[in-house]
Amino acid sequence: MGTTQSNQRQHINQILIQDHNNSLWKNGTNFFSGKYHYLNSSGHQWKKQRFKYMIEYTPAGEMKYIHDGEVLRVENRIDQQKSPEILTSLEQIRNLKWAGQYNNQNLPIGKWNMIWRGEKQIYGGLYNDNGEKEGYWVEPYQGYWNLCQIFFIGIYNQGFRQGKWIYQQAEKIIGGGLYNKQGQKEGLWNELHENYDRNFQVIFKGVYQNNHKIGNWIYQFYDANKNKSIKIIGGKYNEDGIKHGKWFDLIEDFDDDQQFLYVGDYNYGKKQGIWNAMQINIRQGCGVYDENEQQNGFWVQLKRNQMNQYHHAKSLGQYVHGIKVGTWNIFFGNQFVGKGAYNEEGKKYGDWIKLSNYSQFDKRNLNGNPILHKLVTFVGEYTNGKKSGQWQIKQGNIIIGGGLYDDMGYKNGKWKELSNFKLPFFVIQIGEYNKGFKQGRWEILLNKNQGLEKIGGGIYDTQGMKHGKWISLHDNFNHNCKVLDIGQYDHGIKQGRWDIKTIKYYEHDVLTYYFWPKDTFYIIAGGNYQNGEKNGKWIDLDENYNYHNQILYEGEFYKDLKQGKWDMMKHHNSFINRIGGGQYNQDGLKHLKWIELDKNRQKKLILVEYQNGIKICIESMQTVI
Repeated sequence: MGTTQSNQRQHINQILIQDHNNSLWKNGTNFFSGKYHYLNSSGHQWKKQRFKYMIEYTPAGEMKYIHDGEVLRVENRIDQQKSPEILTSLEQIRNLKWAGQYNNQNLPIGKWNMIWRGEKQIYGGLYNDNGEKEGYWVEPYQGYWNLCQIFFIGIYNQGFRQGKWIYQQAEKIIGGGLYNKQGQKEGLWNELHENYDRNFQVIFKGVYQNNHKIGNWIYQFYDANKNKSIKIIGGKYNEDGIKHGKWFDLIEDFDDDQQFLYVGDYNYGKKQGIWNAMQINIRQGCGVYDENEQQNGFWVQLKRNQMNQYHHAKSLGQYVHGIKVGTWNIFFGNQFVGKGAYNEEGKKYGDWIKLSNYSQFDKRNLNGNPILHKLVTFVGEYTNGKKSGQWQIKQGNIIIGGGLYDDMGYKNGKWKELSNFKLPFFVIQIGEYNKGFKQGRWEILLNKNQGLEKIGGGIYDTQGMKHGKWISLHDNFNHNCKVLDIGQYDHGIKQGRWDIKTIKYYEHDVLTYYFWPKDTFYIIAGGNYQNGEKNGKWIDLDENYNYHNQILYEGEFYKDLKQGKWDMMKHHNSFINRIGGGQYNQDGLKHLKWIELDKNRQKKLILVEYQNGIKICIESMQTVI
């Protein structure tokens, strides 16, 4: 058995170099920016956030995904003669695997199945003897996660897509188009935006010719929360597939929370003249491109990762031939919140006040000063484009963290910094850096009205990897999901027994208290890891676990794959009630009758009959959990 990823993944070619042996492999570490989903403080709405991670490439052909000193994923048997395929979604990095066989040449052959969150799926397809995809394939869409289970389905011929391919969600076709015999897109296509999900559906509609977009392309948006649909003509591609004339470009992170577009003119693929930043019919920023597509003159720009439909930060300043120069000011609504200066080379210098990405809000409340005390800023000095000396982290006028940067711009010495900042509370981490890497003991503390309370922490080794016993906050930790993960790391890899703890919830307390003393936590779940893989008996949390959805699953893992009988349980404090579950067959596929949660209505149960992983009957149940 082995693992690989779908070639739906994004190729990050800029990190690769081709050496004299014609190898496309580059040993060492490279840094990336990805996305993850988290529940907001109410526990009812999923939000998106960016995170930084790194990939370590080894001479043995391994790819290790690493975040904050933890090895999230190890890919073995990577073909060093091909560009590696990179996952950029945290959910996929953790949960998406493939199961199949390799031949003596280390090429995948025969049937390969997708594995999601430890469950073997019927999705996937066949590889021929040359390690090329062949015949009918069902592949996860690039934005696939638990609440956006979309598949790209069609036929391969010797590794090339052929004929009609469709995007399918819950048995419904939502997009697609045709590939010609050369594996190029042809004719009318309905393509999904990378942030497409069930609540905010974004589709691009237009025509391909020889794999080039031509003519007018249309954006279609459907907001399920508002039951509202909008169509916008994005713009026109010429016969060479180059943008020309007026265009509405979506921002990179366009979704239900960030409905922003850039509007302006292209001249044969180059931006020209005045461009405006728009929030669906409302202008929010603008600036001018010259004939060389360089930004020039005064600009008002939206700050990436610091905007949503209710609020946004803007930076105002001057460009000279595409380079930021002079003083730039930052505004939040109409409030001045930060500033800094660029030299003639476009490098930051002098004193800066930067608005943190942690300044995020769910409600429209921009009237006057009340919001200012919630804003988080970084205050310090730049030298020749690099942070240097003492930097402070401030919430309003209160210093809540900070530390030193060395002459190379690396964090060094003792630091007190934010982690997973989500109003109405935040998490503080305190420890030591050595040339940008965490080392030694780090403590995790929660901010409470009466001060900071230590809630977790552990040790980083000399390579910046977690080692020994750790108490960590669960991925969805907030005041509706007070969950801790407790166990051992072996240089970044989870080993041995891990316990999952939570607190006792009481109806009146959930609405009035954000924290409980740490000694009230008790074990509700857990199991054993072997080299980072779950093995043996486990009790797992539902991926949407919180106070309103206290669902657990109990069963056996073998090398991260679920086996045999699994029970679904609902608990309230220490009281547990078994409410569903079913059986996996010898191939690891769901079989016979299962009682499951209705994905569209989390409080309802459904009775599903499987035949070797294929749903053959679904029946609604009256039980409300």
